Amino acid sequence: MLKIKEQILIGRIRKQDRNAFEEIYDEYAERIHRFLYFRAPTAECDDLLQEVFLDLWDYLSDGRQKQVENLKALVYKIAKNKVANYFGEREREKRLVELGEITIQEESKLALVPDGELDLQADIQKIKKEMEGLENELYREILEMRFIDELSHKEIAEIIEKDVGTTRVLLHRALKQMKEKMNNEK
Repeated sequence: MLKIKEQILIGRIRKQDRNAFEEIYDEYAERIHRFLYFRAPTAECDDLLQEVFLDLWDYLSDGRQKQVENLKALVYKIAKNKVANYFGEREREKRLVELGEITIQEESKLALVPDGELDLQADIQKIKKEMEGLENELYREILEMRFIDELSHKEIAEIIEKDVGTTRVLLHRALKQMKEKMNNEK
Protein backbone atom coordinates (compact mmCIF):
# COMPACT_ATOMS: atom_id res chain seq x y z
CA MET A 1 0.00 0.00 0.00
CA LEU A 2 1.39 3.34 -0.98
CA LYS A 3 1.77 6.12 1.49
CA ILE A 4 -0.91 8.75 1.10
CA LYS A 5 1.69 11.37 0.16
CA GLU A 6 3.02 9.15 -2.64
CA GLN A 7 -0.51 8.48 -3.91
CA ILE A 8 -1.14 12.22 -4.08
CA LEU A 9 2.18 12.83 -5.85
CA ILE A 10 1.46 10.10 -8.40
CA GLY A 11 -1.95 11.65 -9.03
CA ARG A 12 -0.32 15.02 -9.61
CA ILE A 13 2.30 13.50 -11.92
CA ARG A 14 -0.45 11.93 -13.99
CA LYS A 15 -1.62 15.50 -14.54
CA GLN A 16 1.91 16.41 -15.75
CA ASP A 17 2.89 18.22 -12.50
CA ARG A 18 6.69 18.46 -12.64
CA ASN A 19 6.93 19.77 -9.06
CA ALA A 20 5.38 16.54 -7.79
CA PHE A 21 7.91 14.57 -9.79
CA GLU A 22 10.74 16.65 -8.30
CA GLU A 23 9.59 15.58 -4.84
CA ILE A 24 9.81 11.92 -5.83
CA TYR A 25 13.19 12.55 -7.45
CA ASP A 26 14.48 14.22 -4.29
CA GLU A 27 13.24 11.28 -2.22
CA TYR A 28 14.85 8.51 -4.30
CA ALA A 29 17.70 9.95 -6.41
CA GLU A 30 20.49 9.48 -3.88
CA ARG A 31 19.42 5.91 -3.06
CA ILE A 32 19.10 4.95 -6.72
CA HIS A 33 22.49 6.51 -7.51
CA ARG A 34 24.03 4.35 -4.76
CA PHE A 35 22.17 1.31 -6.15
CA LEU A 36 23.59 2.03 -9.63
CA TYR A 37 27.09 2.71 -8.26
CA PHE A 38 27.38 -0.87 -7.06
CA ARG A 39 26.11 -2.33 -10.31
CA ALA A 40 27.49 -0.25 -13.15
CA PRO A 41 30.69 1.60 -14.00
CA THR A 42 30.92 4.79 -11.98
CA ALA A 43 31.21 6.90 -15.12
CA GLU A 44 27.79 5.67 -16.28
CA CYS A 45 25.85 6.13 -13.02
CA ASP A 46 24.67 9.71 -13.66
CA ASP A 47 23.40 8.87 -17.14
CA LEU A 48 21.66 5.73 -15.90
CA LEU A 49 20.10 7.72 -13.05
CA GLN A 50 18.64 10.19 -15.54
CA GLU A 51 17.28 7.33 -17.65
CA VAL A 52 15.67 5.71 -14.61
CA PHE A 53 13.77 8.87 -13.75
CA LEU A 54 12.83 9.54 -17.37
CA ASP A 55 11.34 6.05 -17.54
CA LEU A 56 9.57 6.61 -14.23
CA TRP A 57 8.08 9.86 -15.56
CA ASP A 58 6.95 8.10 -18.75
CA TYR A 59 5.45 5.24 -16.76
CA LEU A 60 3.51 7.47 -14.37
CA SER A 61 2.43 10.18 -16.78
CA ASP A 62 1.49 8.20 -19.90
CA GLY A 63 -2.23 8.60 -19.21
CA ARG A 64 -3.03 4.91 -18.79
CA GLN A 65 -3.46 5.20 -15.00
CA LYS A 66 -1.33 2.14 -14.27
CA GLN A 67 -1.71 0.80 -10.73
CA VAL A 68 1.37 1.37 -8.55
CA GLU A 69 1.45 -0.86 -5.47
CA ASN A 70 4.89 0.17 -4.17
CA LEU A 71 6.62 3.24 -5.57
CA LYS A 72 10.01 2.42 -4.05
CA ALA A 73 9.97 -1.09 -5.55
CA LEU A 74 8.92 0.37 -8.91
CA VAL A 75 11.84 2.84 -8.94
CA TYR A 76 14.34 0.13 -7.98
CA LYS A 77 12.93 -2.26 -10.56
CA ILE A 78 13.35 0.36 -13.29
CA ALA A 79 16.94 0.92 -12.12
CA LYS A 80 17.64 -2.81 -12.10
CA ASN A 81 16.31 -3.10 -15.64
CA LYS A 82 18.44 -0.13 -16.76
CA VAL A 83 21.57 -1.84 -15.48
CA ALA A 84 20.59 -5.10 -17.21
CA ASN A 85 19.98 -3.21 -20.44
CA TYR A 86 23.28 -1.36 -20.09
CA PHE A 87 25.26 -4.57 -19.91
CA GLY A 88 23.06 -6.23 -22.48
CA GLU A 89 24.99 -8.94 -24.22
CA ARG A 90 28.37 -8.22 -22.66
CA GLU A 91 30.07 -11.20 -21.15
CA ARG A 92 30.62 -11.26 -17.41
CA GLU A 93 34.42 -11.29 -17.81
CA LYS A 94 34.32 -8.11 -19.87
CA ARG A 95 32.29 -6.41 -17.13
CA LEU A 96 34.82 -7.43 -14.48
CA VAL A 97 37.65 -5.98 -16.56
CA GLU A 98 35.77 -2.69 -16.91
CA LEU A 99 35.10 -2.55 -13.19
CA GLY A 100 38.79 -3.20 -12.53
CA GLU A 101 39.75 -0.33 -14.83
CA ILE A 102 37.29 2.00 -13.14
CA THR A 103 38.65 1.00 -9.72
CA ILE A 104 42.14 2.02 -10.88
CA GLN A 105 40.77 5.36 -12.09
CA GLU A 106 38.98 5.85 -8.78
CA GLU A 107 42.14 5.05 -6.84
CA SER A 108 43.98 7.83 -8.67
CA LYS A 109 41.24 10.23 -7.54
CA LEU A 110 41.67 9.20 -3.89
CA ALA A 111 44.70 11.45 -3.54
CA LEU A 112 42.29 14.41 -3.60
CA VAL A 113 40.09 13.01 -0.78
CA PRO A 114 40.52 14.00 2.90
CA ASP A 115 41.92 11.22 5.14
CA GLY A 116 38.67 10.59 7.04
CA GLU A 117 36.78 9.91 3.85
CA LEU A 118 39.63 7.81 2.48
CA ASP A 119 39.03 5.00 4.99
CA LEU A 120 35.33 4.93 4.19
CA GLN A 121 36.00 4.81 0.45
CA ALA A 122 38.56 2.04 0.96
CA ASP A 123 36.02 0.03 2.95
CA ILE A 124 33.39 0.55 0.26
CA GLN A 125 35.84 -0.56 -2.43
CA LYS A 126 36.77 -3.66 -0.40
CA ILE A 127 33.12 -4.62 0.10
CA LYS A 128 32.37 -3.95 -3.55
CA LYS A 129 35.29 -6.19 -4.57
CA GLU A 130 34.22 -8.97 -2.19
CA MET A 131 30.65 -8.83 -3.47
CA GLU A 132 31.83 -8.92 -7.10
CA GLY A 133 33.60 -12.16 -6.21
CA LEU A 134 30.35 -13.91 -5.32
CA GLU A 135 29.51 -16.53 -7.93
CA ASN A 136 25.76 -15.93 -7.92
CA GLU A 137 24.82 -12.50 -9.28
CA LEU A 138 21.39 -12.68 -7.64
CA TYR A 139 23.08 -13.11 -4.24
CA ARG A 140 25.11 -9.96 -4.91
CA GLU A 141 22.01 -8.00 -5.89
CA ILE A 142 20.05 -9.14 -2.84
CA LEU A 143 22.90 -8.25 -0.45
CA GLU A 144 23.22 -4.81 -2.02
CA MET A 145 19.49 -4.15 -1.90
CA ARG A 146 19.18 -5.26 1.72
CA PHE A 147 22.30 -3.77 3.30
CA ILE A 148 23.34 -0.92 1.04
CA ASP A 149 19.97 0.26 -0.23
CA GLU A 150 18.21 -0.76 3.02
CA LEU A 151 15.20 -2.28 1.26
CA SER A 152 12.79 -4.52 3.13
CA HIS A 153 12.38 -8.20 2.30
CA LYS A 154 9.03 -7.40 0.71
CA GLU A 155 10.49 -4.65 -1.49
CA ILE A 156 13.33 -6.92 -2.60
CA ALA A 157 10.83 -9.68 -3.38
CA GLU A 158 8.84 -7.32 -5.59
CA ILE A 159 11.96 -6.17 -7.44
CA ILE A 160 13.31 -9.66 -8.14
CA GLU A 161 9.81 -11.05 -8.70
CA LYS A 162 10.01 -13.78 -6.05
CA ASP A 163 7.95 -14.34 -2.92
CA VAL A 164 9.14 -12.99 0.44
CA GLY A 165 10.04 -16.44 1.82
CA THR A 166 12.24 -17.23 -1.16
CA THR A 167 13.87 -13.82 -0.84
CA ARG A 168 14.72 -14.47 2.81
CA VAL A 169 16.26 -17.85 1.93
CA LEU A 170 18.30 -16.29 -0.87
CA LEU A 171 19.52 -13.55 1.48
CA HIS A 172 20.53 -16.15 4.08
CA ARG A 173 22.45 -18.15 1.46
CA ALA A 174 24.11 -15.00 0.13
CA LEU A 175 25.25 -14.01 3.63
CA LYS A 176 26.55 -17.53 4.24
CA GLN A 177 28.50 -17.52 0.96
CA MET A 178 29.92 -14.04 1.66
CA LYS A 179 30.99 -15.09 5.18
CA GLU A 180 32.66 -18.26 3.84
CA LYS A 181 34.43 -16.26 1.16
CA MET A 182 35.76 -13.73 3.65
CA ASN A 183 36.87 -16.46 6.11
CA ASN A 184 38.74 -18.30 3.34
CA GLU A 185 40.68 -15.16 2.42
CA LYS A 186 41.98 -14.60 5.97
